[in-house]
Amino acid sequence: MPKYTKKASRESRSTPYAIEFLLLQVMGNGTALCRVLMDPRVDPNLVDEDGDTPLFIAANLGNDRYVELLLGDPRVDPNITNEKNGATPLNAAANQGRNRCLELLLADPRVDPNLADEDGRTSLCMAAGLGEDRCVELLLGDPRVDPNLTNEKNGATPLYAAAAEGKDRCVELLLGDPRVDPNMTGEDGNTPLYIAANLGKDRCVELLLGDPRVDPSITNEKKGATPLNVAANQGRNRCLELLLADPRVDPNLADEDGRTPLCMAAGLGQDRCLKILLADARVNPNQADEDGRTPLNGAANRGKDRCVELLLADPRVDPNLASEDGRTPLNAAATQGKDRCVELLLADPRVDPNLAGEDGRTPLCMAAGLGRCLELLLADRRVDPNLADEDGRTPLCMAAFVGEDRYVELLLADPRVNPNQADDSGRTPLNGAATRGEDRCLKILLADERVDVCCADNNGQTPLVAASIQLLRSIDRVGATDGKDPTRCFVLMLKSRRIPIQNLAHSIAYLRHFMPNRRDVTVAEAGGAPLTQQQKAARLVVPVLEAQFKGERRWCAYCLKLTPDANLDLCGGCKQVGYCQQYVLEEMAGPDQTPCHVKHWKDGHRKECARFQEEEEERKGKQAEAGAEGGGGGGSGGGGKKKIGNCKKGRRR
Repeated sequence: MPKYTKKASRESRSTPYAIEFLLLQVMGNGTALCRVLMDPRVDPNLVDEDGDTPLFIAANLGNDRYVELLLGDPRVDPNITNEKNGATPLNAAANQGRNRCLELLLADPRVDPNLADEDGRTSLCMAAGLGEDRCVELLLGDPRVDPNLTNEKNGATPLYAAAAEGKDRCVELLLGDPRVDPNMTGEDGNTPLYIAANLGKDRCVELLLGDPRVDPSITNEKKGATPLNVAANQGRNRCLELLLADPRVDPNLADEDGRTPLCMAAGLGQDRCLKILLADARVNPNQADEDGRTPLNGAANRGKDRCVELLLADPRVDPNLASEDGRTPLNAAATQGKDRCVELLLADPRVDPNLAGEDGRTPLCMAAGLGRCLELLLADRRVDPNLADEDGRTPLCMAAFVGEDRYVELLLADPRVNPNQADDSGRTPLNGAATRGEDRCLKILLADERVDVCCADNNGQTPLVAASIQLLRSIDRVGATDGKDPTRCFVLMLKSRRIPIQNLAHSIAYLRHFMPNRRDVTVAEAGGAPLTQQQKAARLVVPVLEAQFKGERRWCAYCLKLTPDANLDLCGGCKQVGYCQQYVLEEMAGPDQTPCHVKHWKDGHRKECARFQEEEEERKGKQAEAGAEGGGGGGSGGGGKKKIGNCKKGRRR
């Protein structure tokens, strides 16, 4: 609370009297002051350039002798206010803690002790907020003083001001006056007890609770919070202990959002407050807020692991209680990726890890895009990794649909996961990845032998057809160099070597419906009606599929580009994959001009190439024979290295 300031000397005054008064004041010449006051021409109420009367200056600076002399002049008006801050001499004396001056002013019947300054503060309010306990005592001793007058701007009473500033002696004096109402609120809706608890003024809280008139259950008029609520919210441990020790305090009263003190402490990570609250047998640890969130749910949702630990240690806590949207604490923690909370909850045998929310999503479903949480849940043998949500989507479906390749890999590594479980629309994870164009997930799924590459959805679309349709929708992106080329999923399906001939035939028959006839093509090339997106895509895809059906390749095994108008050279070893840029002059070869067949060979094709496998087995056989003939010494006939599987020797078909 600010104090008024007044320098002991000034350069100029607006009246000769003010100058003489100040000089006399500095010189300490009381006799001269009396002489001045006896002059009838002198107006003792004139103000200086700061708007101060002589009485104001004397009271502000604590010159009680001059205050007494000035008050003895009947012409002096002791209630004239400062023109700039609206303060009276009594205000100034209270503000500066000038006890004797205050006493002299209060002894004058002309003085109004309840006048406030421009900030709405009475003399008592000022003294209380500034901890001027002797001034408070003097003011309360005057029966004219109203101890409940509120600040005109913020509605604060003197008791409120003292409690907010932690001025415990002033609080004690005010509570000792039977006229004081200790439950009056400020404009913010707070009682003195509420503001003391909010700001952690524990001694003031103790004094207020010691007064039987104080009601500790009065709530904030705007937020509906009690002093106990706000102490828990702000982490005021000592205030919380004092409030809980009072039998009048109800520890389960909630604010307007339905949050109890325990809910607040848990959600904000106030673990010390939480521990204090849980130690009170009256506290209900399962009382939920208006959204149905229990303290454990709130702590888990926000990742307050220490609070989660403390709550789980309490046998009264039900760890499976769900919020209104059906989310349990484990579900909430998994949704937010709070792995430490997930770990603590899974360690509790009471927790059911398969309880789902209203949308049917289990904690594992919600953690499908959150690595550490997913690992923790999969490591728990109680978790069923195939439980689906209300749309029939399993965690694997979700991860594949949104392109979370790392989590697709984690889920497939669990032997309990069914990679072919479809959602309500019949889409398997592979079908979903193909539909969404998630090529990385598609590649991982195709590498798993358990995955059915021919499983069709409810519309009869196989993953190959789904990849083709995805290409139809994104034809304008074909050839993109940012890794989002829609042909990638389509080529990966063909490259997997897992598509049976019947599935190829089915896909060709389905997509031929979109093929433009010769007239449509001629008109479009002549500048007439352009081909539709579907027609453009069908012209790109159908020739590739027809070539595949015949054993030809019109897709590059390395860069995954399509060449619908030309067959590519096949690998000379396996005759299963083709490459663009098959022959490159040696002088053109460089870091960025290496042919795709060379890159693919080094990238691992030599391990899957049929010729390589045959020749590798032959080489190992010869080494074994040579070793047997040489007594295990490794003969020279079969131990030499041999260049095998050279993909440069390809052929056109």
